[in-house]
Amino acid sequence: MKTHSRICLSILLVVVMLFQINVSAVGVTHNDLSGSTDSKIDSNLYSKADVRENKYLVCLWRKTISDETIRERLKAKTKFDSMIYEDDVLYERTVVSAITRSVIAKFGNEEAYQPSEAMLAKGESVSRIEEALSEDYGQYILSKRRIISELYSEYNSSFINKQIRNSSEILYRGTYTGTIILYATKDEIASYARHDEVTRISPYVDEVQTPSLFAVQNQIGTDSSTGTKSTLYNNGSGYRGTNVKVGILEAGAGRYNSSATQLAPIPNTQLQYVANQRPDGTYFPPTITSHATMVTTLIVGQAVTVNGRLYEGVVPKATVYQMPVVYGSDVMNGISQLAAPGVTVINYSGGSGNTLEYATYDREVDNVLKSTGITFVVAAGNAGNNDPTDDPDDPQYPCISSPGKAYNAITVGNLRTKSGTYTTLSPNYSINSSSSYDEASYMTAKPEVSAPGTSIAYVSTGTMINSATGTSCSAPLVTGMIAQLHQYRYTLRSNSTRTKAMVVIGASNSQISTVNNSIVGNTWIRDRSGAGLVSARRSMDIAQTYNDKTYSINLNTITGHPTYQTNVTLKSGQTIRIVMTFDKSEDGAISTAGYVNDVDLRLYESGSNTPVKSSISSFNNVEIIEYTASSDGNFNIEVKLFDFIPASSTTYLKIALVWAIE
Repeated sequence: MKTHSRICLSILLVVVMLFQINVSAVGVTHNDLSGSTDSKIDSNLYSKADVRENKYLVCLWRKTISDETIRERLKAKTKFDSMIYEDDVLYERTVVSAITRSVIAKFGNEEAYQPSEAMLAKGESVSRIEEALSEDYGQYILSKRRIISELYSEYNSSFINKQIRNSSEILYRGTYTGTIILYATKDEIASYARHDEVTRISPYVDEVQTPSLFAVQNQIGTDSSTGTKSTLYNNGSGYRGTNVKVGILEAGAGRYNSSATQLAPIPNTQLQYVANQRPDGTYFPPTITSHATMVTTLIVGQAVTVNGRLYEGVVPKATVYQMPVVYGSDVMNGISQLAAPGVTVINYSGGSGNTLEYATYDREVDNVLKSTGITFVVAAGNAGNNDPTDDPDDPQYPCISSPGKAYNAITVGNLRTKSGTYTTLSPNYSINSSSSYDEASYMTAKPEVSAPGTSIAYVSTGTMINSATGTSCSAPLVTGMIAQLHQYRYTLRSNSTRTKAMVVIGASNSQISTVNNSIVGNTWIRDRSGAGLVSARRSMDIAQTYNDKTYSINLNTITGHPTYQTNVTLKSGQTIRIVMTFDKSEDGAISTAGYVNDVDLRLYESGSNTPVKSSISSFNNVEIIEYTASSDGNFNIEVKLFDFIPASSTTYLKIALVWAIE
């Protein structure tokens, strides 16, 4: 009996050992396993994912690192505290005052408020204090991103080393997220799903990226319209992008022509081509294209006068890093790589796909933008005139190109402010028929804003004037405008949500024809033009008032419907414009179920329970109110978190509120 028991025990041990060997072979340890697998794997994964040698291209969504962990390591390893550097009041009270005193002590009161010799040599009027503040905030951004990257490197390396047998199968590995895209067998996919830190596994299709240029024509015309490149904030002594770092991603592996007339005078330290490195360490060769040259010129092109007309980029003093992309994974990799040198705004005049789906691609872009704080400006696309059915549920409907569907991006439509060679139109303008505009009914309204994008002129070679039409032209103008905002107000550089609010509040739909602009959910947000025509002047003026707030809400600690109120006073006849934006913070996808946080905006007269104006879309992450007071009175601006999705780890929902009284 005892011998029989020993035999049974031996057999059992062998079975257990074989099981352990088998488990180890797929890189899974017992302690990492979490029960259910099927619920984590998208039902359409095996039908939609790219397949290579019986391996499926999938995206592993993994829990995020908590904001508290990031902040604590940042404080422990650097001098920076994100709670101070991302709060205007605390920042002004501590950092600004300390740096101001330091610069005055070093140079004297008069010299501290004057430009340095180096700045004067560049033709800049930035004072020594402004220069020091900009340098310090740039170091904060670099330090925070370095800490985030360090934490995710540890997190991702641990999973990859233990669980993934062949790292050469990895197509994308998040630098600022826990996301991993790789080829895997069905057995491997099932094993990944058993890990507690894996929240979802989705199919991934690495689509080819194309420039968002509709047409290029040899036409001569002005290079700007009033408001977008105003004389106050561009030409002359205004904000020209000094000490601001701008990134450009260029589809088709595009690279700018460094000998182009408006680019040739720029030193390599100010305009740099950056190779896009893939996870396997390889690069792909770039191709000099007219599209890349045009986009780069519109942003940073130097002043050139041809036939009495001045042509100049929106921010000719900005430092620009241009990087090529071929596939969607290159875009995600590119954003992360451009974060490393401290880029605060990125332009992408490209995209892929004209489907209603919020793709894996859009979702990861949202995650990277939230993690880094980068403002990402995307061309809406140019399929707006190709709808054969006029059916908004048709999957071939001319909707926004990915990654323009990303909630945390600023997507830009093409406004027709010119009719031809020399002709500048007058308001009301119209949206170019090619400009993409639609999205699924359960998603946020896109585009957020529109900008001139028809017959936009620049100097190509010698004195040759080219003009281009398409959302590829609209996006760079908005990117340059944001760089102007980032030059003036440092705290916007780390807060893409508040930057978006500043851009949106300055936009006006009153200058745009309502033809083909059906209203969706909000009087001030339209299908094709969003909040309207952007204005550098209006947005800058509003940014200077500091009439704005940011709320950071821990989604895992709140209950009910948290409400936040701000008091304002209006006189009879005054109009208040209010914009509220929030980031996509939950880890999940977006579907017909409405898997997104819902934040509402209302305006109450003090003492009343009935709002005078409301914006309560269930899906939009931009809400706008305009109200004209009929009499003097006090009012309450209310931001209410109506519904929310708890995060997989301690993650904050960031809400930006900004208002302007006229």
